Amino acid sequence: MKTFQYFANNDWHEPASGEYFDSENPANGEVWAQVPDCNAEDVARAVAAARAAFYEGPWGSMQPAERGASSGRKTLRRRSNPMPGRSTAFTITRECATSSRAG
Repeated sequence: MKTFQYFANNDWHEPASGEYFDSENPANGEVWAQVPDCNAEDVARAVAAARAAFYEGPWGSMQPAERGASSGRKTLRRRSNPMPGRSTAFTITRECATSSRAG
């Protein structure tokens, strides 16, 4: 089973509490991963990093389309269902499972 970290300030982190919870695949109900049980300290870290990136970096002066183009990442928003014949929930679950970094 995979165990994931959370991403903030351009780095991967363990949750401050050290606790994780089960993530179930909505397609079959099976537990497929352990994900961070983030608390207020983790949220404060992520918010501080986002504010710094927006107000001190180039993000704040860019238009949303520019931010999306500069990220170099494909998003579900910019493409049709990448798995025709599958439900949206399955597609999002697979997208999350394959685009996250296992810790």
